[in-house]
Amino acid sequence: MSVEIIDFSVERKRPPRGSTILEVRDLHTQFDTEQGIVHAVAGVSFELKAGETLAIVGESGCGKTVTALSILGLLPHRQGRIAGGQILFHGEDLVPMTTKQLNTVRGDRIAMIFQDALTALNPVYRVGSQIAEMIRAHRDVTKQEAYERAVELLDLVGIPNAPRRAQDFVHQFSGGMRQRAMIAMAIALEPEILIADEPTTALDVTVQAQILDVVQEIGERMDMSIILITHDLGVVARIADRVMVMYAGRHIEAADTHDIYHAAKHPYTWGLLESMPRVDAETGKQLHQIGGAPPSLIDPPRGCRFAPRCAYVQPICETDYPEPQVVDGSSVVCHFAARPDWTADLDPTELRASLTREGGS
Repeated sequence: MSVEIIDFSVERKRPPRGSTILEVRDLHTQFDTEQGIVHAVAGVSFELKAGETLAIVGESGCGKTVTALSILGLLPHRQGRIAGGQILFHGEDLVPMTTKQLNTVRGDRIAMIFQDALTALNPVYRVGSQIAEMIRAHRDVTKQEAYERAVELLDLVGIPNAPRRAQDFVHQFSGGMRQRAMIAMAIALEPEILIADEPTTALDVTVQAQILDVVQEIGERMDMSIILITHDLGVVARIADRVMVMYAGRHIEAADTHDIYHAAKHPYTWGLLESMPRVDAETGKQLHQIGGAPPSLIDPPRGCRFAPRCAYVQPICETDYPEPQVVDGSSVVCHFAARPDWTADLDPTELRASLTREGGS
């Protein structure tokens, strides 16, 4: 992977590391269905700093991918819409932008690795040509220059015999190679932000590790910020600087990765960590599961959305939604997060066991 990169980037000064380049404020994304309005994202807020990797984690259906699609304006035209909030990229709001304006950002300054490479790539075009076409959409280069860049990128992400494989179709690539091709397309113009939507889904463990290594190395080499969307907490520990936990369309905890693993403050995060296999766990220790299921996003609970499954639920949780509060540097959405002794009179063993019961109560 020691390939010299052709400079197809434009003259654009990178912001200093640690400065905020993307800020999502109170984002609300909705979908119209026959059953009613789905509140897929309901008040999510977070920041992304230059040079950092932010992981967004949570169960399937919690709004992770919809948040990413909202940033790029890729929601279904008829059903989906951003109903409120701001998405500030270098201080400029992306929400009111037209499709033409967003096209100057997508792929060039903010790029995305989609979850299913088989459906994201066009089956009737050769892989190298698809990457070259994307390059020519944003840069004034010849077909030959763009194609040479595509071959170089395929080599960069670890595809062997790249000149020959660039002439193959998508179905001739394995799952891991398709993801590498998606990464090659996403990094072609050296974007400032790379959004990786579960890039290791359906890949075996060995290939997952290879793909993560590629994403991490490319991010460091090209000085990109990364938003990693995943439900795999093992992946988070490997690559992320900060973590935002989502549940039922809302963010419920955000902190440095170390604090999430060693000092999590939300009961849902505790449940996720309890359900994760650990190599340092005692032999024979059972994994716990969070009882019940996420609520309907058409008619979510009035109070805390996690209350029906929470082992620590109190009456106020079922009536009032908690506001985010900062506790020891972590942003937590829980009525009791600022009271470290609030579970002192409760039996932790019994409470953890109750996480496995239906409803968690």
